[in-house]
Amino acid sequence: MSNYKWASIVYSRTYEVDFRLLAVPENFNANDKQWSLDYILATTRSAKELSEKPRWSLFKNSKYCVIGVTCMLRDLISQDSQISEDMTKDSKLRPLYGFFGYVSKVGTEGKNSDFPFYRDNDIKLFKPLYQYISEQWLVKNYEELSRVSKLTEYRDLDYVQSQPSTDDSMDSNLLQLNYQYQSHRYSNQSRQQIFLWPDSKESRRKLWISAYKCKYPTSLYLGLVKENDILSSPFLNGTNDKITKQKIIDRYPQNVNEWDEAYKALEPNNSSKTVRRMTDVNNKRRKDSRQNQKNFDSPTNDSQEFNVVDWVVQKAKDDLKQTKKDVNKLLDFMIEDESPKNTDNTKYSREKSKDKNRKKGQKRRNNSSGKTKDFGFKPKEKEENSQEKDWF
Repeated sequence: MSNYKWASIVYSRTYEVDFRLLAVPENFNANDKQWSLDYILATTRSAKELSEKPRWSLFKNSKYCVIGVTCMLRDLISQDSQISEDMTKDSKLRPLYGFFGYVSKVGTEGKNSDFPFYRDNDIKLFKPLYQYISEQWLVKNYEELSRVSKLTEYRDLDYVQSQPSTDDSMDSNLLQLNYQYQSHRYSNQSRQQIFLWPDSKESRRKLWISAYKCKYPTSLYLGLVKENDILSSPFLNGTNDKITKQKIIDRYPQNVNEWDEAYKALEPNNSSKTVRRMTDVNNKRRKDSRQNQKNFDSPTNDSQEFNVVDWVVQKAKDDLKQTKKDVNKLLDFMIEDESPKNTDNTKYSREKSKDKNRKKGQKRRNNSSGKTKDFGFKPKEKEENSQEKDWF
C-alpha cells in the first residue's frame, strides 16, 4: 500500500447552481478552502483554451499538497457511454469545466512511484471525481446542498497503484524551483518573482517531480496561456509555450518593498549604515505627510507648532476682508446702474402707483359706506332739527 493518502477536491458547477467547491477534504477549514481557491481560480482563466488542453497544477504549503487538473468536463468523461453528453452543459447550454484534484497531508514520505505521475492529456486519474457533479446535478439554488461542500476522506488511489515502478535516479534531474523560504525576508522576495520554463513534455515531467520533492511551500502551473494569468495569481512556477528558455519575471516590477530594508536592518551582522538609511526613509515619509496636510493657507515651517486659536482668528479676518470687498462691489454696481433716465422713470412710476392706490382706496371706502347703510348700523349723525328718538 502507498504511504500517500488522498482526499478529493472538486471545483465546478452543476446544471443550475453556479461554480463552487463541490467537495473538499474533511479536515479543511475556511482558511484552507480560501487558500486552495486562490490557486484553483487562477487555473480557470482563459477557459476557452481548455478544450483538449488540460492544465495540470501542483501547490502546497506547510500543511497540504494539492495536485489536480483543470479541464473541460467532456474531456474528463470522454469515451464513457454511461454518461450522457447533456450532463456536460449547464441550463444555458454552456459547456462545463472545472478543477478536479486530490489533497495529501504534508509530511508523508514515499517512493516516487507512490506519487501520481504527470501524464499530459491522460487524465484518467481524475475521472472518478465526476461523481461529485453527478450527485448534485439537479440541486436547486434555494436548497442547502447548493451552499455546502461534501467532505471527503483520505484514502489510497487505485490508479496510482497501477503505475509502473520507477527508481529514484530521476532525483538527479530535479530543477531549481522558486519556493517560499522559511525566512520571512526571503519568502517575501520569492513571491515577487515567477520562474517560467518552455512548455515541453520533458520540462513538464521534470518540473512535476521537482515540485512534489521540494521540501518548502511551492506551486506549479503547467500549460500557461498568458503571462498575465500567472502574474495576478499566487503561483511561483509555470510553463509557457511562447518562450524557448527559462526566464524569471517580476510580479511587481515597479513596487519597492521597504520591508526588505527593515529585515536587513534587523540582521545581527549588518552595519549601522542600513539603520541610518531606514531612518532617513522614515523621516522623509513623515515630512511628505506633513506637507500634504495643508492646515494653513500659507506655507509654514515644519518646526512651527499648530495653534488652533491663531488659525481661527486669521481665518475670520480673511473672511471679513473678503466680505467687505463683496459689499463694496455690490454698491458700486448699484450706483453705476442708476442713471437720470432711470430716475425719472422711477418717479413717474411711483406717482402713477400712488394715484392708482388713491383711487382704489376711495372706491373701497365708498363700498364700505354703502354696506353700512344697507346692512349695518349707521353711526349717529347730529341734526339740530331732528325729531327722531335716539335709541342708543
